[in-house]
Amino acid sequence: MGRSVSLGLALRYGTGYIGIAIVTQTMVLWLTYFYAPPPESGLPQLLPVAWVGWAILLGRIVDGIADPVVGAWSDATRTPMGRRRPFLLYGAVPLAISFALLWWAPTAFSEVGRMIYLIFMTSAFLFLFTVYTAPYLALLPELAVTLEGRVRLATWQGVAQIVGLGIAMIGSGLLVDRFGFGTMGLVLAGIALVTYLIPALTVKEEVREHVPTPGMFESIKLTLQNRPFLYYVGSHVLFWFGFNAVVVAAPYLVTVAMGGTELDTSLALAAAFVVAIVSFPLVGRISTARGLKFTMMASMAALVAALLLWGLVGRWPGGISPYVQGMLVFVVAGFSIGGLFVVPNALIAEIVDYDEHLTGMRREAMFFGVQGLLVKIAMGLSTFAATQLLEIGGFSAERSAGVSWVGPLGALFVALGMLVFAGYPESTVRAVQRTAAGPKGSRSARA
Repeated sequence: MGRSVSLGLALRYGTGYIGIAIVTQTMVLWLTYFYAPPPESGLPQLLPVAWVGWAILLGRIVDGIADPVVGAWSDATRTPMGRRRPFLLYGAVPLAISFALLWWAPTAFSEVGRMIYLIFMTSAFLFLFTVYTAPYLALLPELAVTLEGRVRLATWQGVAQIVGLGIAMIGSGLLVDRFGFGTMGLVLAGIALVTYLIPALTVKEEVREHVPTPGMFESIKLTLQNRPFLYYVGSHVLFWFGFNAVVVAAPYLVTVAMGGTELDTSLALAAAFVVAIVSFPLVGRISTARGLKFTMMASMAALVAALLLWGLVGRWPGGISPYVQGMLVFVVAGFSIGGLFVVPNALIAEIVDYDEHLTGMRREAMFFGVQGLLVKIAMGLSTFAATQLLEIGGFSAERSAGVSWVGPLGALFVALGMLVFAGYPESTVRAVQRTAAGPKGSRSARA
């Protein structure tokens, strides 16, 4: 076995995930609420909530199409800086600008004009997000080749993601409460930009000779012929459908079902993420000792339990206040977040090794690209489904059934993801994993 990945490399690489988490989760958490707030909020209704669902769905479709395009482009790129770093360097600033513009809706426009603006800006933001993120993720399998090294990189990615989520979900609420959505967008875009540039400028990508990769459609076909990947990505898509739906509905759960405020949304999410951070060391030990599959299944089971409790907030026995009930739901969900944010990227790294054993090619970005295509379409459908449930069942204090329905819907899809992932052939994938014994293995010692 080779030497372990250095802490410095893990920190520098992982920092990029702070900005990734900031922009994605702020969008998921607040964009629907910003354009279609509940009546009690006192905020202007920019669009009907169902229209927002349609706009985000269309943006996700554009984004999903971009994933395999960017993946094939990055895999085939050959520059003195490597295959991935040019995308990080040149994609960071446009991504930050597009995020900031999401929160400056032209209020002088008609509803149709605001709808067109939302569709265009959502599509632009999500496309630029892919330009940065797919190559960034594709670096992980090249920076570490052992399970321990990959778990370490993925763990620090997870820590960075929690930090980003904390900034997005706690900081965003504080900024909105104090300064409004427009200022919130500008501040968070600036923070995200700094974190994007750290790996782009400080993580040295090894420039090597690569076997030529096939064209985009042939590469997609090869990726979808990888049986372990199909089990993994099918489960991952179902998980994100369920998880995204409840993130969209989280502000409504807090402000409607729990009787809290926008700031309380940040506090509830903070509780979940503190629990997740505490669980990270345990996730690393379990992943190394029991395998990535076991850790993933256990994490998904914890999330199913939390989302079933979500559907009952306000109806628990024992005289517990709805506010406390809701906070307990977020705490239980925190136990699942640690594993669900660490394990997937380490799994993809092993699947890429298995694919190289089959095809002789390294196509990291295409695997993340196909995953991104499917997951982002699922997230668009999930946002659409959540907004329709809110519209049908209600999202106000007088009519709040839609808020309650989102939790069981999410639990159903996460449970289906568990059923799919049960078929993942971990022993087959691990049997062909490259070790640090050969020349390629020496890359795990990168500093």
